[in-house]
Formats: sequence, C-alpha cells, structure tokens
Amino acid sequence: MYIINKFKGQVENNPTKIAVTSKARNYTFKEVKNIAVQIAQELDRKQGSKIVAYYLNDTCFVLPTVLGIWLSGRIPMPLVSALKLPEAVKRVENVEFDTLLVDFAVETEQEIIKVNDFDSKEDCTYQNIESPQFENNDTVYILSTSGSTGIPKKVFLAEKNINWIVDTLYPLIDINQNSSFLFSTPYSFDVSISEILAPAVTGCTLVCLEKGYSIREVPAVLSKQKITHLSLSPSFADALLDITDNQCFLQLKCVMIAGENFPISLANKLKTTLSNGCRVFNLYGPTETTLYATCHELTGNEQEFVPIGKALDGAVAKIFDKDRLKEVEKGELYIGGKGLTQGYLLDPVKNNESFITIAGHKYYSTGDNVFRNQDNELVFLNRQDDQIEVNGIRIELGEIQAIASSIESIKSAVVKYFKGKIYIFYISSNNQEEVILSQLPDYIKPIILKVDHFSYTYNRKFATEKMINEYYTLNSDENKDKYIKAQVDSILNKYHVNRVSDLDSLDLVRLLLDLEHTFNIKINEAQASMLVTSNDVVNLVIAARNETNKKTTTPTSNLKADLINLANMMKNLSFTYDDEQIMASSSQQSLFRQHKKSIIYTSFKLKEVTAKEVEKIRQLFCKLAEKIDILKFAWFFKDDSLFFKKIKEAHPLIYIAQENISDNELAQIMYSDVGKPVYLVLINEQTSELKLIFSHHVIDAASLRLIEHVFVNVYENNFDIKKLPDSSFASFMQYIEKTNKNNDLQKLLLKLPDTSTDLNLTKDDNVLHIIKFKHKVTSADDAYIIAMFLIGKVIAQEKAIDTVTGELSLNIRKFAGFDASNIIGDLHSTVPFLIKKDDSITTFTKRYHNWKTFYQTGTDIRYSIFNHIGQNMTFLPKLTSKWRKLNLAPNYIGETKSLDEEIKEIKSIPFKPNYITLTSSQGYVYAISYGKLLQKEKYEVTVADKKIRLINTVLK
Repeated sequence: MYIINKFKGQVENNPTKIAVTSKARNYTFKEVKNIAVQIAQELDRKQGSKIVAYYLNDTCFVLPTVLGIWLSGRIPMPLVSALKLPEAVKRVENVEFDTLLVDFAVETEQEIIKVNDFDSKEDCTYQNIESPQFENNDTVYILSTSGSTGIPKKVFLAEKNINWIVDTLYPLIDINQNSSFLFSTPYSFDVSISEILAPAVTGCTLVCLEKGYSIREVPAVLSKQKITHLSLSPSFADALLDITDNQCFLQLKCVMIAGENFPISLANKLKTTLSNGCRVFNLYGPTETTLYATCHELTGNEQEFVPIGKALDGAVAKIFDKDRLKEVEKGELYIGGKGLTQGYLLDPVKNNESFITIAGHKYYSTGDNVFRNQDNELVFLNRQDDQIEVNGIRIELGEIQAIASSIESIKSAVVKYFKGKIYIFYISSNNQEEVILSQLPDYIKPIILKVDHFSYTYNRKFATEKMINEYYTLNSDENKDKYIKAQVDSILNKYHVNRVSDLDSLDLVRLLLDLEHTFNIKINEAQASMLVTSNDVVNLVIAARNETNKKTTTPTSNLKADLINLANMMKNLSFTYDDEQIMASSSQQSLFRQHKKSIIYTSFKLKEVTAKEVEKIRQLFCKLAEKIDILKFAWFFKDDSLFFKKIKEAHPLIYIAQENISDNELAQIMYSDVGKPVYLVLINEQTSELKLIFSHHVIDAASLRLIEHVFVNVYENNFDIKKLPDSSFASFMQYIEKTNKNNDLQKLLLKLPDTSTDLNLTKDDNVLHIIKFKHKVTSADDAYIIAMFLIGKVIAQEKAIDTVTGELSLNIRKFAGFDASNIIGDLHSTVPFLIKKDDSITTFTKRYHNWKTFYQTGTDIRYSIFNHIGQNMTFLPKLTSKWRKLNLAPNYIGETKSLDEEIKEIKSIPFKPNYITLTSSQGYVYAISYGKLLQKEKYEVTVADKKIRLINTVLK
C-alpha cells in the first residue's frame, strides 16, 4: 500500500523524530509504528470483519490506529466522537463490522481493542503480520457524509483516491518534514484525512488538540507549537481572527479554508495574514470526491467573491445545463477525475442518482450552483436545495453578510438561510438592527439577532439551527412554546398513540428518556405520573426546563427534625383491627424472611401545599381506602411469617416534611413496630411533591401504576371515585389459599423440574456481574424468554450440563377462577422454568407459556411451601428441597430510565447469588447479579438464525 510504504520510509529515515504530539504525550515515528503493528497483530488474532470502526478520545492515537488497521489489510471507519458512543454506533448501523478500537473502558456488543493498552516502547517488526494487499480500486476508507442528524450516507474511498489527494495536496501547500500541522478537524470529517496522513507521507509533526478544546485555546497552541499548517472552516477562521484582532495566523505558512462558502468579509480580515507571507487557500470539494476538487489561492485583491478556483491536477470540474447536454458558464457543478470515490456502495439507488455518466465520463452531481468568472475560475453561488428568492427577486447571502460586516461597530456577522427565512447574526457592543436594515432593500425581511458568541457543529461549521434556537426560537415565551410543542409532537409520533396515558410502562420510560435527551432536562417521576395528553408533556418540559435553571438549595437541619417527628408520630399510633389474618403472598414472605426492607413509592406534583389542599388529599385517601383494601392494612408477623390485618376506621397517615427523606430512613421508621400501616403519604412542602409510600412488599410495580392512574384522575376531578371497581387483595389471597389447599403435593413434586447440577454460585458483596445484549423488549414475557434462553444456553454449554432450572417472578392478573385485573397489591407468582441445552427458542417459549398457563389456575408451589398447605403433606419436605435446588431466580423490573440508579438499588439489598435482576434500557437488556453466571467476557448465541452477542462485565 502506497501510504504504508511512505510511512515505513519515515520510520527508517527518522525513527526518533516526533510524529504526533499533544499535551498528554508524544510519539516518535518508531513508536507510532510499534503501536500500529500491535494493533494489526491483535486484529489478525481476532480474525474480525473486514471493516473496523474506531472511536477515540485522544487524537494522538488516530494515526497509529488507521495505520494498524491498514497493516492488517482491513478498512478503517471513524465514528463521530462528538456523539456518545451508542449514538455514534447507531449512525453506522447499516455497516457490517464487529470490532471497535477505543482508548477507554467501554461495554458494547462489538469486539473491543483498547489501543492505549499497547506499549509504544515495545519494538515491533512487520514480520508477524501480512502486508496489506490493497489493489488500486479497493476500498481503504469509509467516511460518513457530514450531515449532523439522521443516518448519514457512507462514502467508500479507494486507495487510488487517497493516493491522489495526498500526492496533489501536499506539494501544493508545501508541507515537509520541518512542518507542524495542527490536527484541528474532527477525525470523522473528511478534511481530517489530509491532517492524519501528513506525518506518514511528508514526515511532518502532527500536533493534536485535546477533545472538547475551547476555540480560545487555539491561538496559544499555534504560537507555542510553532504551527505552520492549519485547516479550518470559514466560520472557525472568522472566530479565531475576531478573538485575536486578526493576528493569530501571522506565523503560519499556510491556511486552508474549506467546508463552507468563503465570505468576502473573511478575505478582508485575512489581508494582514497574507501580507505577512502566509498563503491562504480556499479549497472546495464534497466528501464524495475525496476531500478537495478545486482550489483558489487568495491574493488579497478579491472584491465581490472569493472563488473556489480551478480543478486540482487530476480532478475534473464542469458546469452542465439542466439536461446535462452541454457545458455552460453558470449552473450546477459536476466533479469527476481521480478523486471520484466509489460512492454510496450500501445504497445503489442514491448512488445512481448522484454519480452520473455524461458523454462516457463519470461525475458526481454536487447540487452546488457556480459560475465562471473572467479568470475562468469557479465561483460558488448556492446550494440548489437552498434557492433564496423573495417576491421573485434572487438574493445573495454573501452580499448581505458583506454589508453587515462592513458596519463599523459590528465585529463579525454571519448570514444564513434556514426554513424559508434569512437570519443575520452579528456580534457588537451596540444594537445595530436599525443600521443593518437601513442598508438593505425593503423587500428583504431578515431576522436580525445580536449575539454574544457564535456556535459551531462538531465539524466546525456554523451551527445555524442551534443559534436560532438559542437567540430566536427560545427567546420569547410564544416562540419557546411553539418550538417545544413541535419537538414533543415529533417525539410522540413515533409511539403511535393518541394519548400519553395509553403508553405502556416500557414505552413511558422510553418517552421520558427521549424528552430528557432532546431538551437536556431531568424529569421528576412525580411529574411524569400526571401525563395524559401531549399538552401535559409540553407543560412538563417547560416546568423541567425552569427547574433546571433554578439554583439548588443547601439542605438544612429540618431533615433531622422531620425524622424525629415522623418516627414519634408512627410510634404513638394505636389502632383496632379486624380479626381476619390476611396471609402474605409467597413473594412477600420470601423477601420478608430474607430481612429485605422494601420501600416502593410513586410521586405526584401537587398544585400547591396548603391546609385546604392537604385536607382534600386526606378525604381522597379516606374514600380510596373504601375501595382499595391494602390502604387499610397493618403488618404483623408470627413464627417468621408475615401477615396483615385491616385497621378499623382507617385514616391516611399524612406527614408534611421540609426536606427529602431517604428510602433507608423511611424503611427504618415503617419497619420499627408491628401493627402499623403499610403506607404513608409524605408531602414535601419545598417541592410540592407528594409521595405515596408502601412498605413490606405490599404492592408490585403493576399495582403501583394502577394506583397512580386512579389517584391522578381522582385528584384532577376526571373520575368519579364511586365508579372505581373494588380492589380486595384479601379476597385474592383467599382464592390463592383455597386453590393451594386442594393441590396434591405429590403431583406438584413430579411436575417441578429436576435440578441435576448445583451451579455453586458464590457472592462478593462488593462485586456485581452484568450481562448485556441488544434486544428491544416488548413485554415481561418477552424479556424473560429471551434473557433466560440466552443465559441458560450459555451456562449449560460452559458447565457441560443438560439443564438449567429456575424460578421467575410473574405478575399474573387473569386466573381461571379469579379476575385480578383491578387488584392493587403484590400479585407476583413465582413460576418454575427449565432450559435444556438442545432447546430452540420456539421449544423454550412453548414450555414457558405452559408453566404460565398452569399457574393461571391459581397454583403457587412456593405459597404451599411457605404456608404448609396442600394435599399429601408428607411430600412437603421433598417438594421444599426440590424447590430450593432450582438454579436461578430472575426478576424483570421493567424498563429503566437510569441503569446506574438500578445498580445502586441492587447494591443496597442483600440478594442471594442466584438472584438476577433483569431490566431493559434503550434497546438493551441487562441481567445483574451478585453470582458470577458466565465465565468469559463475550458470547454469541444463535436465535432463530440471528446471532445475538452477550457481553459479560464485572462491576466493583
């Protein structure tokens, strides 16, 4: 490969010369070679796919990474580092790759190679790796188009394209081994190729900026590092000149401007730079034609326009008429020649639309309108899809920008056309709107915005939409509301529901995550529970934005007083109870016997906290208690068995707090004395938040959602409480007790799966094991089936056993003899399951549903074990022993907004090593346990002809 051979020459001739440098590190050419060879060796060892992605925080690793991928005969594909890794991966989801090179610890479904783990001092030779066998027309690099939203098109570059651009560009800009090139362009942007490869081809030094650097740091870097060559966009160049009073480029030898239209105002600012001997080039070229296709070197005499110049040697630039039959002086620009890439190989339709054969020659249709000036140079006019006309009159944005920039007190101006409107952004110490308008024709009706800074996209172009949102769209309440509503409607459309209240629990969490990501806010669960319509969502977003802007207050000593007062109030309560003992469910019994103190709550945002409002809430819960029996429950235990009794003349326990009381503190209070209520209404006066808190596992997540729905509708006067169906958890438990008293324990013993092998799982309280795989969960059944099938199959394979057994927690609501749809309480049934090593997903799914159907008869084996009931009681010890041998105990808790919060919660509970918390988030399923279920880091399981990769990590 041409580039590799050039690089080998640099290593041989200048092994100790610095090739790449940054604040953090320096690498000589020899050290770059050492890292690159180790990367190639590791890629060869893993035998991954032909395409290799990379996502790096430290740009010092980019050159050795690209060279290492090439040395292994593979194709580099940069990901957008300005995005979070999952989003960056999503943008290339239509590309087949299985290996990702990074420089930090990360969990993904791809095979990970950490480039920063390689030793740059370890002397490596090329002998153990095969030289890359690329032909001239072979793909050697993949770039994404520079669009900042959606899934961008992928452009495939051949070796001949890259060889051509480096051999053409580097002599033009006179870069050599004595030069220092600033690596300022994000490496996923096409222009970065000219920076990345410069050391390999010319022997120069590449100076790397830190990720997330400030524009204000650049002038100091230029000076300190003695930079000679720099590439940047017109907007970025304009900003640098503004903050240094046109002085920052004086020591440079060459500045290359590209990526946007070059305004004449910038050319005027650069006259000082030119007079100091620095060459300035206006370079033009789409990604599809390999970085650059035309070039104009500034003279300082440019008047109206800065041309994009003439075609580079080897490139072809022509203007054709609309029918593409003849060349014209003004029209759409077509690019051909040696830089013409292979195009969009993954999208043949778009490829054929954009890469066109005219008179036997292939061209790329740029969509850019240009004309030729008197010097036969091309001048950029505009994009074809951005035609700007006002009342039939053609308007040139560059002219408006030149007028605005010429106003004496305006430091800098940018003019953009966006969604049918002209925007003028200007920086000045004074309001210059009237002055600007006075110099423009009356038919131009621009939106003029005085700003204190310019914002840029990740590829250093002017961030038009962001600036509009910051200074115009969100600058008034009316515009702000319109913008938020439009964004909310767009988000809601993808969920295909008319009302937010129609969303299931999984999609509700996904909606909240979408809102948080879009508006950069944190949504309080208390607010989310009140959502019904799209207008509710808009109001929630506005409230959350306002809350984000508020200053946080420092906690006071009120918390200590709250704890003392609440504990005393609970302690001094006395009640009389009904005689009936209501047995706890098997799940409640199990958790209680493990001394797991449960606090589960839902939150609501109140309109205000006043005596009148609190009385309204008290009366509401008094009425609800007549309909929902657990609101009358007090807890008791005897012989380590939990049971409940109903409080006679029950009244809600309401406490007004000044500070937030933690779950642990609430648990200590609510578990302190038997005979106390299992729920508490806690109102925070500072935040106007009501928490409805339940203890002793008395309610499950599905029931919590039911009571949320009921409370919201009654509180908002949308529902007549008299029409609420009665919820009697006591009646449900009577049904379960009656059913299981009649069950034959001998038959249950035979039906319960045999556990042939103990998995011997152990527990370290400081370590959690997390298994992750990609799957969008549609229901709890779906989560259990896919997760336990994958995990069970891998365990069976690793341990060479025939079966894996377990007990999973199901929320069954429809029984053969009882409709529990409206019951509020803990309705979990603990259902056994069995996975065989030879199972297909279809076989396991059928067995899973058979067990679920069996439990819909009301049977609950664990209930019989805990309460010592059933027929043929002599078989109870064997049934108990067989149950306790079941291998695993998974529990799917639903979609989560924050995996970190769930992990924190799990760490606070003393789960057994075989207990697995299953949760889902943003298209992934997570299985979290104290026990080490799997041994290796990665697995691949085939499910219905589809390969699913499992990633197994340890969290300490």
